Amino acid sequence: MKIRAGFVSNSSSSSFIVGLPQIPKSVEEMAEMIFGDKKTFKYEYIAETFSTKKIGKFLLNNFEFDIEKCKQELYNDIQNDILYNFKEYCEKAEYCSVIDEFGISEPTWKESERKLNEYQTKLRYAFPSIDWNKKFEIILRYVEKNLQKENNLTLEINILEEKLAEKYKCQHKFNGTQDQRNKIYELREKYILNNPEYKKLNQKRLAYHKKSWNPPNKMVCFIVHKLVAAFFKYHKNDKIGYISIADETDMGCAMEHGGIFEKFNHMRFSHH
Repeated sequence: MKIRAGFVSNSSSSSFIVGLPQIPKSVEEMAEMIFGDKKTFKYEYIAETFSTKKIGKFLLNNFEFDIEKCKQELYNDIQNDILYNFKEYCEKAEYCSVIDEFGISEPTWKESERKLNEYQTKLRYAFPSIDWNKKFEIILRYVEKNLQKENNLTLEINILEEKLAEKYKCQHKFNGTQDQRNKIYELREKYILNNPEYKKLNQKRLAYHKKSWNPPNKMVCFIVHKLVAAFFKYHKNDKIGYISIADETDMGCAMEHGGIFEKFNHMRFSHH
């Protein structure tokens, strides 16, 4: 087992929306609510053991309990997450993989498919009279269509880049020093980027890329709005709090990945 014993620069962060039984008024109350009577917390992949009181102080200082702010943060996180998973699912890239909880590698689109199904299940349970399958299908087809156009244009751009690079090479034969060759490579890059045909194709590709990340706004907004409503509907007796935690420190890593909110109703959104 690999254990982290110091700072790691490739950091991540996660935001959590958590339903607590009440809003803690002190560090001690926060620590007891999260950890019970435990005085220390140990995350298996971190060498250090942390004081629950120290973690409680961080949580007390960083939790946001304003209901409208929590709703807005949850709305933003769900919207970003659902758009990301729609796109990952449509691309179906077999070479992009993740390791699941059982240590098995699988394509990221499989994980995205599972997450989209989870969202649909929540919506069906909360609002059974709406045909959620149809609404998700509309967005999927829209994203799929724009991704295909984007990929076709990317292929055209790659072919054009090769032709322009070869043309520039024929016009500028050079066998100087490495620094001089690097300068030629820079000039060749500018030559390609400034080519009118290249610019036109790239602008079209970027337009389709933007469309695939921004599916029909009304449909996405409707789905996200209902998911937020469902969360607050089923956790109306909880005190909802929002917090963002980064693993820039060992304690941050332990809080982000150590499952400290597992006993509460919560949603986690990973930002890498």
